[in-house]
Amino acid sequence: MDYRKNSPLRVSKLRHQAEEQLTQRKSKTNTIVSEADMLKLIHELEVHQIELELQNEELILATNKAREATEKYEELYDFAPLGYFTLSRLGEILETNLYGAQLLGKERQSLINKRFAVFINNDTRAVFDDLLSQIFMGKCPASTEVTFTQKSDSPVYVLLSGTLTDDGKRCMMTALDITERKQVENALEREKSNLFAIFESSPVAMFILDETTKIVQLNAAAVLMAGSNNSDALNQRPGNFLRCIHSSKDPRGCGYSDDCKVCKVRNGIESLIANGGSIRGAEIELELNTNGIEQKIWMRIGVEPIQINNRLHLCVAMDDLSELKYSELLIKENSKKIASQYIELKQINLELITANDIAETTRANITAVIEGTKDSIWAFDRNYDILYINKTFQNEFYHVFGVWLEYGVNLLKAHPDFLQPVWKPRYDRVLANEQFKIEDAIDMGNEIIYVEVSFNPIIRNGEVVGGSCIGSNITTRKLAEKELIKAKNRVEESEERYALVIDASEQGIWDWNIETNEVFFSAQWKRQIGYDDHEIKNDFGSWIEHLHPDEKAACENAVQAYLNNPTEHFFLEFRFRHKDGNYRWMYNKAASILNNEGKVVRVFGAHTDITDWKEAEILIKKQNEELKKLNAFKDKFFSIIAHDLKSPFNSIVGLSEILVEQINEKDYGGIEKIGGIILQSSLRAMNLLNNLMEWSQSQIGRMEFNQKRFDLVEFIHDNTLMFDDIAGQKGITIKRELPSKAIVFADPAMIHTVLRNLISNAIKFTKQGGEIIVSVNEEKDKIMVSVKDNGIGIPKEVIGKLFRIDENYSTRGTANETGTGLGLMLCKEFIEKHDGEIWVESEVEKGSTFYFTLPHNSQD
Repeated sequence: MDYRKNSPLRVSKLRHQAEEQLTQRKSKTNTIVSEADMLKLIHELEVHQIELELQNEELILATNKAREATEKYEELYDFAPLGYFTLSRLGEILETNLYGAQLLGKERQSLINKRFAVFINNDTRAVFDDLLSQIFMGKCPASTEVTFTQKSDSPVYVLLSGTLTDDGKRCMMTALDITERKQVENALEREKSNLFAIFESSPVAMFILDETTKIVQLNAAAVLMAGSNNSDALNQRPGNFLRCIHSSKDPRGCGYSDDCKVCKVRNGIESLIANGGSIRGAEIELELNTNGIEQKIWMRIGVEPIQINNRLHLCVAMDDLSELKYSELLIKENSKKIASQYIELKQINLELITANDIAETTRANITAVIEGTKDSIWAFDRNYDILYINKTFQNEFYHVFGVWLEYGVNLLKAHPDFLQPVWKPRYDRVLANEQFKIEDAIDMGNEIIYVEVSFNPIIRNGEVVGGSCIGSNITTRKLAEKELIKAKNRVEESEERYALVIDASEQGIWDWNIETNEVFFSAQWKRQIGYDDHEIKNDFGSWIEHLHPDEKAACENAVQAYLNNPTEHFFLEFRFRHKDGNYRWMYNKAASILNNEGKVVRVFGAHTDITDWKEAEILIKKQNEELKKLNAFKDKFFSIIAHDLKSPFNSIVGLSEILVEQINEKDYGGIEKIGGIILQSSLRAMNLLNNLMEWSQSQIGRMEFNQKRFDLVEFIHDNTLMFDDIAGQKGITIKRELPSKAIVFADPAMIHTVLRNLISNAIKFTKQGGEIIVSVNEEKDKIMVSVKDNGIGIPKEVIGKLFRIDENYSTRGTANETGTGLGLMLCKEFIEKHDGEIWVESEVEKGSTFYFTLPHNSQD
């Protein structure tokens, strides 16, 4: 207010107050009244005097108020929560308050005449320059956000607003610190991004619906569930997008068909929109059209109301429970099967106990056989130390060399010095994985003993760990052979002397005159093949006619060769047809008469029926083969009992002792792992005993063979499920590529054994995370089954040994599992019993595929 300028009203008021005070003063004083003018003048003077006094008091009061107001303004200006800046047209700071200086991180006095822009971050300096330019152009721009740069690492975000002063030379600028707000906004933005990422990456299908239940947003899982794309979903209702069968019944789509009126999802969402609340964990069955196939889908539904731009929206989560539901159904079905299998397992357990008893009895019987045999049996390790000896060998060795052998004694050193150079190379040959036989003569002084020794390597886990020997005393046989040779020589020397006796013997005599082509067959010659004398013509064609078709050409060639190049005697063995249609073996021995030119003019000889001898020879060969198999069976059987079966039982016993100690000490740490190892060792022992029992039964002919028709596909499903968990422990996946049905005519028990061994081997030799495929292919007259893995594979040179008992091959699995090779021999024997084939194709480090064939749906 400008107190130097008084309005007439103000002056009149002051005058009135002055006159009142003057009147009061006159009433207090006795003033002498002078002339009228003088009095009037004095009166005016006094009034002015009083008026001046009043004005002075009022001025003092106004000055004080102005000072107080100024002080309050300065306090408000300095301590305001805003930064105030007065800027020149060049952006120089003319004045600022304390908060403004604090925002810039400087003392207030040091800021005067400094350019305001230097305190602004380079990224936002152009924004400030534009704001300042617009203000001085007389425009009223909106507020602008800039960033102040301070010495600290954290930027300061401010909101600038400005206005032009009346004179147009200065700009009044306010700066509001919005750093905390920006931080909150950034945090909210990050949280929004995180929530969106969670929404987008969730494996559960999620939709955002508006109040009309149309889709405004959805995640990738929802798109995958519908088998469509994101753009197809927007502004659609979920039923249309997911191809709900109910929605397809009305052209308008989801929510309009009669079936939609009873839809739990639709009714629940509409109720939520009308009445509020939420839906959590509701399990609902929907009927959807997926890839052109109508199917029921179990869903777990959750619906939550949310606000977007102050409008109600719904967040819908849909989790496909179909696999879980189907698994529950499968579990229920499998529970029944498991109960049945439990009963079967109990039965198997009883059978296993029985099998153990049988195995123990068998072991005792075999031990009794070995100890009771007349053959010498011994085994040694790579250091030539004795692993096993039977009593026969102990007694024979003591009788010959005067040394009593015991377990652990060095076999080589037990031999006399002069024999060590002979026997060491033999032992070294067997330790080099060579299998052979030798015959030896031992001079006992008063007699010579002949022995035959069979050498066989002992192989464990693919390595030769020792050798086994079976020695037989063949002195009697050798002496008989010598006597036989002597007798043969005597017979040949006396042949002419006995020529006249032949006719009375059982030999058939024949005589052929080459020049006249006349042939004579004795009556005995004809009786040898079941004919009377008159039933066969005496000509060369009769001999040709009765020869076996497979030997006819060879015999004719042999006769012609003899005629071309005659020797003293002509020998020939052949099969001759008997009258009953069977063939008899004949031994022909002939001599000839030559003319002066050295040509054969007459041949004569004798037929000897050697059928019994030949059959005995065949029987001996067969028995020798069976003996070899028996020896191999025996070696394999002992190897399994001594080494392969011992290992899992050692693990079971050792770990069981540890388990008992821990339980007694109430130390339960790690007992689950110990129990798991005991279980695995028990399963390995059980599998080995099963193979051993089945193999031993098959070897002695006690294995029943019961063929019947059954569905191989269902059989494979039922018999391979148990391997899923075993394979899962190594991260291995078992796939089944099977037709809908494949009927075979086979023995289910044997086929179960084949599948069990092939799949067990595939798991054993497949690495962590591998894959096994079991497939079935139908052919014209047979069905082919294959078990394929991508494991370590089998070397080519080993493949031929896999199915042979006389070849020892075994290698450790990828998890150090052991095996005997017995399972594959069982597989071969069982498949061949079905007139099928089994073979393998393999490549090292790429895997193996085992194939076998079975007869089709036929009993013929």
